[in-house]
Amino acid sequence: MPKIIHNLEEFADKIVSCIYLEGSTLIDIFQQVHKEYTSEDSLIWYWVFSLSRKRGNDLHSAEVSLQRFNDPTIRIQEFQKFFSSGKWETTSANTRLFIALINAIPGYDKESEKYLHTVVIPPLKELLLQKMKSTLEKEKANKIIDERVLSSREEELKGFSREMPKDSAGIVLFSNAEACRLHAMNHPEEFSFYVNYLNQAKSKWQISWYDFTGASTNLSIDANLGEYLKAFEIEYKKLSELNAKLQPQESEASNKLFAEVLKKSALANPIKVTCKEAALSLLNKTVVLVNPPSDRKSLVSTYVIKREGKQLELYWYDSLGKAKNLQEYSELLRWIEQQDELSGQSLLRLKIHLMHMSIRGEVEEAKINKIQNLFKKTHGLALITTDDWKTIPPYKLIKDTYILTREPDPQNGEWVLYQRQRGGRNTKVNIKEWPNTDALEQFELILSKNKHLSAGNLSAEVREKLRLCLKNSSVMNEKSICKPINAFSAQEEVELKPFTFVITKEGKGWQLFYIDSLKKRIRVAMHTCPALAKELLQQWEMEPEDLEPEQLAVLSKALIGFKPSAKLNMNEFSQIAEILGKRSQQKKSHTPVAVIEINATNPGEDRVAGKVPGKLDVSQYAVASLFGHKDSKSLEKSVIDETEKPNPN
Repeated sequence: MPKIIHNLEEFADKIVSCIYLEGSTLIDIFQQVHKEYTSEDSLIWYWVFSLSRKRGNDLHSAEVSLQRFNDPTIRIQEFQKFFSSGKWETTSANTRLFIALINAIPGYDKESEKYLHTVVIPPLKELLLQKMKSTLEKEKANKIIDERVLSSREEELKGFSREMPKDSAGIVLFSNAEACRLHAMNHPEEFSFYVNYLNQAKSKWQISWYDFTGASTNLSIDANLGEYLKAFEIEYKKLSELNAKLQPQESEASNKLFAEVLKKSALANPIKVTCKEAALSLLNKTVVLVNPPSDRKSLVSTYVIKREGKQLELYWYDSLGKAKNLQEYSELLRWIEQQDELSGQSLLRLKIHLMHMSIRGEVEEAKINKIQNLFKKTHGLALITTDDWKTIPPYKLIKDTYILTREPDPQNGEWVLYQRQRGGRNTKVNIKEWPNTDALEQFELILSKNKHLSAGNLSAEVREKLRLCLKNSSVMNEKSICKPINAFSAQEEVELKPFTFVITKEGKGWQLFYIDSLKKRIRVAMHTCPALAKELLQQWEMEPEDLEPEQLAVLSKALIGFKPSAKLNMNEFSQIAEILGKRSQQKKSHTPVAVIEINATNPGEDRVAGKVPGKLDVSQYAVASLFGHKDSKSLEKSVIDETEKPNPN
């Protein structure tokens, strides 16, 4: 079992949960500690300890409170109050109560009281008091919200009136994107915002500003706006829970409730005002100067309007201070000419027009291309995981970049993979057509394990694994010669391919089995493995089936050409041994036919005298005698003489 000292955070959470949920158990603990602390069973010691130990009454008072009030908050307050005073000696009431609490949590190693007092209690005490404080603050906040939800809207507004901005005229909030877009186009003088509750489980919001052109811009949510949204979320959830008790909760009803709360909530006004502030802050980044002094220098990232009589010119100064005449935007120039003065609403409208112009991208195209090429060179194959396409920076959308998302719902929708094409098109990738089936299986397995997450919430480690699968997707499957199996037996019925290795563990050491052509499982003597294979296995501490495909590929390369074989058991091949024994006893005899055939000529054919073209007559050299060479005539004569000898038998 785990040790408490190695799991302090987890253990402190369990103690808080025990205090929060187990009322009767805590009463028993207080009674036990009170009895031990005061020694009430012994008249003598009880009298002695009543003089020296001062916290018996505190224990009794806490016990009475727990019996009288069955409330989790009161229980935590009693423990917090008790532990916040008193001393922490071995025999103190604090120490005794703490040890009793520790022993009430199962699933951990039992430690001695001395070890708990000296090693565990000091750090655990601070952690527990901190968690109690945090829990009480959350409970207090929830109760405040409960009271606010159950009270009238008038009272809510009074509670927020001192700290919330009120000037929300000309600002409208919508829970439907299309309705927001149409309103913005029909009422250009107003600010229209679409409030999207992306993920209730993770409190994820998105605020989109629709302007009079019908285009939307996602606003960044700062700390101030985030606080209002958080408070609004608590209010909406409370009302949603109450509404669910009265009628079945359906998606349409939930959307209707959200729209109603967004419209009537006391928090709507501050949300409106902070959204407008965020939109104005965005517009302020677009700098427009009208007829600046001619001697003014260092104009960068600025629009300049020059009026000379009826002549009107619009310039853009890029980040390098280089001016570009925007005369091709004739409709915008005509609109500027009609304005007597660019200020207030007309200036805001001009900035909205300029904000949607693609001039910055056109001017800095070379710079963006340079960044994209550097990004591609540095990171190789690029994979972007997102819940919202609009949040992807343009410089990351390089040709051949992969984009992984979930559709139609970012949390529960189907996984969809796109690849960026030339011209800014995104083509859906059919992963079923990948030639590398191993990469396909691994890719699908990773997505299956993370099905509870949206694409934007995938960890860096998971994204890297997916990227490696994409990298290997177009590579034909290499012949895998390593199959990892955690628990493997040579007698186990498992379908295995010939000429492969099974990698497993026996005890704490690695063990290989070789599958030969007859699918026989041969235990490999590990000391005979190639040096690189042994070095790799010594480095790996994980279980066999936790090995990555890349690790198995490296091991496979190290084992190529290594073909272990089983030892021959001669007892199983007695007939072969007998035959081999008889052959070894037989006497060798010369077969004259074989020799004569070598030197014989076909009938009617005379041997050609002289040298045979392309062959060397070795008999003409002294070196031939070193190897016992005889000329053909003497060899033929010796063979005939041998056959004419009488048989001694």
